[in-house]
Amino acid sequence: MIDASVVTAVCLTEGGFDLVPDDLQAPILLRSETLAAIQGMQWREEISSDLAEIAVARRVGDLVEVRTPADL
Repeated sequence: MIDASVVTAVCLTEGGFDLVPDDLQAPILLRSETLAAIQGMQWREEISSDLAEIAVARRVGDLVEVRTPADL
């Protein structure tokens, strides 16, 4: 199980999801929470616009199996 805080950190890391196992599962809101976290960091000027774009491009993809609450 993985949450948005971990995914956000991974998206901001060089190498992205190459650094984590490939059998990850996450709650259904993971994608929107991750995007909101990245946008918030950019808005607060904690990261540059360029890094925000890179992080969004690295975002989750098909490497994380998103699960509904009933499946968790």
